[in-house]
Amino acid sequence: MIPKRVSRILASIGISISLTLGLMAIPAASLAALPTVHTGYGTDSHATVQPTTGALPPTVAPGEPVAFQLWARNDDTSNVSQFYLSAITTGTLTSATWAKSSGQSGTCAPTTTSTCSFGQLKPGVTVYVTAVFTTPASGSSMGVNFVFSTTGLGSGGGDNSHGDTFPLTDSVALNPDANFAGRYVTGNALKTVQTNQVLGTGNKQSTVVFSPTTGIGITVQDGPGVSGGCAAGVTCFSETSEIHVGDGSAQYGQFKVVVNLHSSEIPSGVNANNLVVYHDGVAITATCAKTPVADCKSVKKFSWGLQVTLWLLQNGKLTMG
Repeated sequence: MIPKRVSRILASIGISISLTLGLMAIPAASLAALPTVHTGYGTDSHATVQPTTGALPPTVAPGEPVAFQLWARNDDTSNVSQFYLSAITTGTLTSATWAKSSGQSGTCAPTTTSTCSFGQLKPGVTVYVTAVFTTPASGSSMGVNFVFSTTGLGSGGGDNSHGDTFPLTDSVALNPDANFAGRYVTGNALKTVQTNQVLGTGNKQSTVVFSPTTGIGITVQDGPGVSGGCAAGVTCFSETSEIHVGDGSAQYGQFKVVVNLHSSEIPSGVNANNLVVYHDGVAITATCAKTPVADCKSVKKFSWGLQVTLWLLQNGKLTMG
C-alpha cells in the first residue's frame, strides 16, 4: 500500500507531465509569434541611412497638400496572410497609392481614417506607400498615426499573422508666414509655388517657383526670415529667396524661378542691364536665350520695379547685387 503523501506526489508529477505533453501537442500556428516586420520612411527599405520623416516637403503652408512616403518589409520566413495600413490625422487624405517590391500595386480609398489592403506579404517583400493629405487651415503642425497591421491566422502554407500591429508616426510642420510657400505638387494645374505676390514697401520681394514635374515637394521663402546667398566681399541689396525643389538633385531637369523686386528695394544706379544675381554665392553670368539653358537669367524693367527670370538646375539661395 502506497502512503498518502507519496500518492499525492505521484499524482502531482502526473498532472505536470500531462500539461507538458498537452502544450507540446498545440499546433505551431496557434502559438504564432509576432511576425518580423520592419517599417520606415522613404522609398528604399534597404538604404543604409534611413530618413527620419517621410513628409514631402517637411514644411508646408497651412491648407496645402503634403505627401508621406513610408514602407513595411516582411523579414520573417513565413508569409503574412493579410496586411493593412490605417492612418488617423487631423488632415484629409486625398489620395494614396502603394506598390510592392514583388510587382503588385494599388490605391486606397480617400478617407480621414483610411485602410489600405495589400493582400499577402511574402518573406523579403516590401510594400511602399505614398499618401497625400490636405493639411489643416491653421496650426503649427499636422501629425499622422500610421499603423501597419495583420489579421487572421492564415490558411496554412507558412502564413504567420494574427492581428499584430506595427505603428509608425510622422508629422509635417505648418508655416503660415506670407513670405513662405510650400506644398506637394500633385498635378499640372498646381505647378507654381509662390510667396506673397503683392509688392509694395511692406513686401519688397516676391518669388515664384515653377515645378519641373509632379509628385515632388517644393518650398520657397523670402523676406526677413531667410538670409545669405551673396558672394564673399560683395554687398547685396535684395532679400534672399531660398528654394527647395524635390530632393535638391538635378534629376528633374531645369526649372524656372521668377523674382520680382519692388522699386523701393532697388538702389540708385542698379538697372536691368547691370543687375547681378547670385546663386549660393556664385554670380549667374549667362543670359537666357529663347530656349533657356540653366543656369541663366533675364531681367525686365516694369513701372513697379524689376522682374528677374532664372532657369536653374539646383536648389539654393538667390540674392541680388
